[in-house]
Amino acid sequence: MFKATIALAAVSLAAFGAERPYQEMRPTLRLKEEKMSIEYTATANEAVIVVEGESETALESVEILMPDGMTMLELHSKSGGPAAFSGFVLETQESTVDDLIAHYGEGRYDVRARAMDGAPVLGGASLSHALLPPPVVLYPYEGAIGVPSGDLKIFWIPDPAATAYTVSLEQGENDGLTVRLPADSKSLHIPKGILFPDTETQLEIGVTGANGNRTLVEIEFRTM
Repeated sequence: MFKATIALAAVSLAAFGAERPYQEMRPTLRLKEEKMSIEYTATANEAVIVVEGESETALESVEILMPDGMTMLELHSKSGGPAAFSGFVLETQESTVDDLIAHYGEGRYDVRARAMDGAPVLGGASLSHALLPPPVVLYPYEGAIGVPSGDLKIFWIPDPAATAYTVSLEQGENDGLTVRLPADSKSLHIPKGILFPDTETQLEIGVTGANGNRTLVEIEFRTM
């Protein structure tokens, strides 16, 4: 079994815009770890909704209903046969945050899945539109050159409403570095051996709110 991770284009969502009947059966099974959140990259004004869930039994299909009862999306195998996945991470197509909020209302989104043996597996998650402001990065700043490739200390202004921070660094085609930090964090030390010298580097800092929504800011700099 596997966890499916899928990016869904807007046309795919629209295809399931009409309300569909769902054959209710005895609700003996529940999903777990259901989450629904907005990831907003303020630098590019791009936002997506991420829906996650896990199951203790193998699933063959998943349907997510909007608060008004309309089908937001459906997930099943491309061939139409059993998919046999144990969890899912679904991501809508990128759009502006205003368009995203206008299209997907706040509230409870019900999740209806079906196990491989036909039994229903039910769950749900709530979507909030509230977003924290993007982190203010003090160092390094956008377009900086001569940034130390070793013993680099990244600074930002902490937000008292934050519940966590993530800091990601990438250089070219390498796998990059991602670190999750506690809510009161305001800096991160990067030791020697992590970054290459004289290389364009991408830094992303994200702040997570109490509702799970994340606001990210991206900057580029060059190491020395």
